[in-house]
This record gives sequence, C-alpha cells and structure tokens, in this order.
Amino acid sequence: MALRQQDTPPDVNSAGVAGFMGIRGVGRRTAEAIVAFRRRNGPFRNAADLMRVDGVSDVLAARIATDMQFGTEDRYLHSDHSGLT
Repeated sequence: MALRQQDTPPDVNSAGVAGFMGIRGVGRRTAEAIVAFRRRNGPFRNAADLMRVDGVSDVLAARIATDMQFGTEDRYLHSDHSGLT
C-alpha cells in the first residue's frame, strides 16, 4: 500500500499557514505568526523554539511538536554550505 501524504507529519520548517491551521488550537493569526517568525529567525529546532513566537504557549508548542516533525531543520541550517566539500 502506498504511503499517503498525510501519513507523514508535516514539517514545522516547511509548513505554510494552512499546515499549521490543521493543528487543534492553531488559528490563522497564530499560524501566520509562526511562519513569519520562522522567516525572520530561521528554522525551529524543537518545541521550546516555538514558544518564542507570540501566542504560542507551552501547551500549544507541545501539541504542535506532537503533530508535526522537526526533521528538516538540518537542511535549512546548512543550506549555505551545500556546494562545499
């Protein structure tokens, strides 16, 4: 059986506003704040990083961390060095 897209949790470092709004407790304003924060400050490494966003409590950060993954932050952190050996 082929893996459906929703079987893989979305990544916090690539999800758009709609991706965050799929999480219970995340409305449009909070989703937009998360995406804007990530654009300004770089990738999130863990739930504690999410709590730096205005409107994201420890409970909401934990819920997001449970429903999403942080798997691609390495790619974002090291993308400037992709052509170096």
